[in-house]
Amino acid sequence: MPSLAPNGTLPPVAALMKAAITHRLPLHEVSDELNCQIDTFVEVMGQLPDFIDGHHHVHQLPGIRDQVIEAAKSRFGASSPWLRACNERPNVILKRAVSIGRALAIGWYGAAFRRRAWNADLRVNIGFSGVYDFSNCIPYYTLFDRFTDHLLPGALVMCHPGRVDDELRALDSLTDQREIELEYFLSPLFAALLEQKNLRLGRLEHAAQSIT
Repeated sequence: MPSLAPNGTLPPVAALMKAAITHRLPLHEVSDELNCQIDTFVEVMGQLPDFIDGHHHVHQLPGIRDQVIEAAKSRFGASSPWLRACNERPNVILKRAVSIGRALAIGWYGAAFRRRAWNADLRVNIGFSGVYDFSNCIPYYTLFDRFTDHLLPGALVMCHPGRVDDELRALDSLTDQREIELEYFLSPLFAALLEQKNLRLGRLEHAAQSIT
């Protein structure tokens, strides 16, 4: 992407958002890059991806979202991938009381993305939770308890569990918190929460509901 990512370096998220909002993105470059990433996935994994989203939720931004939806329609045929819509009902965000401003900001473009995806007959999650500031000021088990309040069937709770190494530290600012999340999901606390709230992990199911 010679205009958007000269020397192979993507712009900061704030700069990308500004270009998207002001309709200054080179959308042909975005489309080419997206299709190259899908091609690479197929080459390595031997199949099309089941799920598509974007780092820092950039797949929802104006212009980019249209390229994502077009690729999902043209490349996947009848077997639509799941697309991540990052908006939640504002009243529920307020009730959960976790990173309210951040959750509302991330979800600002999610409603439009979800509507466009549904109108294109693509599969998309119904609700969205899991936004927080990664500071660990509040124990993760407490946060996850709030994340799982007021969930709709087919909801997606974002999480980032994983092991951290020097390569990741050089690429991403989200590091140690990944291991904290992983420890929680491997602990009896997580299983107990699911039982207490009568929640079940499973594959997303395509449920037609009114857009909120």
